[in-house]
Amino acid sequence: MDVIIEKRISEIIGRLTLADKVGQVLTLNHTGCGFTTFEKRYINKFRCGGLRITPHISADVYDGSDTFLYRKLAPYAGPEDLARVLRRLQETALERNGIPLHLVTDQEGDLSIDLIRGGIHLFPSSMGIAATGDLDLAYRCALAIARQLRAQGINWMHSPEVDVNIQPENPEVGMRAFSDDPQRCAEFGIAMMRGFLDGGVMPTAKHFPGRGDSVTDAHDQLDVSRKPREALNACELLPYREMIRSGHPFAVMTAHQGFTALDPYKTPASLSFKMTTELLRQEMGFKGVITTDAIGMHGAIDFAGSVPAAVLMALQAGADLVLVKNPEHETEASFNLVLQAVKDKNLRERDLDDKVKRILEAKFQLGLFEEKALPVPEKAMEPVRDETIRLTCEEVFQKASIVTRDRDGLLPLSRDKKVLVVEQYISLYHEKGNDVHYHPGMFSE
Repeated sequence: MDVIIEKRISEIIGRLTLADKVGQVLTLNHTGCGFTTFEKRYINKFRCGGLRITPHISADVYDGSDTFLYRKLAPYAGPEDLARVLRRLQETALERNGIPLHLVTDQEGDLSIDLIRGGIHLFPSSMGIAATGDLDLAYRCALAIARQLRAQGINWMHSPEVDVNIQPENPEVGMRAFSDDPQRCAEFGIAMMRGFLDGGVMPTAKHFPGRGDSVTDAHDQLDVSRKPREALNACELLPYREMIRSGHPFAVMTAHQGFTALDPYKTPASLSFKMTTELLRQEMGFKGVITTDAIGMHGAIDFAGSVPAAVLMALQAGADLVLVKNPEHETEASFNLVLQAVKDKNLRERDLDDKVKRILEAKFQLGLFEEKALPVPEKAMEPVRDETIRLTCEEVFQKASIVTRDRDGLLPLSRDKKVLVVEQYISLYHEKGNDVHYHPGMFSE
């Protein structure tokens, strides 16, 4: 690391209060497309280091027994509107303590996408990109995605997903994985990592040590794998070793899943010192930022007992960032619990300083401390209108389109015969765009 940057980081950490340091290791939740007192409290009261940006969701509505009822969509906001909101968030954070926010989202492709409005070019799933067999194209896809996001103010990605999809009944991974071949996952993961970085966005490999061989969803329950260490080395851990060897900066997201070969106490990786620190940090030599998956998932809280307890356990295990997407009362309880734990020496302040240092290093690598890092709303649409990005999008969809079965020789379709088109409609995904570019009638169109 540059000596000047290292000195600046030391100066920043030296002037931070203990509460400031605790806030820096939290990624809190920003839904919708507004800037309210809610976000101001997250920045000024909880001193958060970053926000998870989900602009199309206003709120998830539950009944009294915590049963999900429906998702309330946020008002429409295109790239320019979102850039204005994210710029105000950054300006508020900079005014408070001079540290820019990491603004992170999911933009994996296919259905796992959070920014979709205003004609932004969307890309296939990881499996679709890998189906092209073209590593250069994968790099260009990641670069195109990153350029579009960075123009709106997003500077961090919870991708690429390098889970090795060896379990066809996996309800959580599926097309989000590149392949069932660990080497192929590594190669495409590295290609997309390079593209994200060149586009100014920090990539995050997930879900360490690997969620590809599971028949459960970590959102709903804790799964425990009993695979032997040799099998994990040959499959799940291989992409991470290759990415670390590449020498590029990136982050890692830990999984809410237990692995008895790595931690006999069935602790989920996100809360396990053995997996987060002893394996990833020490044995594998990873030097970047480690973040958890959303800590409110049952794979974590069923083990920890509560959201605040899971947050503290994750930090004690070695995570640098904890993703907290829970209601404000749980966010506040988590902040206070971690703050008290440091005061009680249940979490060493020296370790907290190391976490903040790694986070700041990543922000300097992304150029977030530079004045030009703030999004310019009037320029947010420039990558969307870029012909190179449009052509890249068209190319990858053409190359990713593979005929898996045509026993009756129906393709190509005859122009002289009528064809019945059955619309594929999933309201949870198709309605969240809410504009002429992304809507329920896209397939018929």
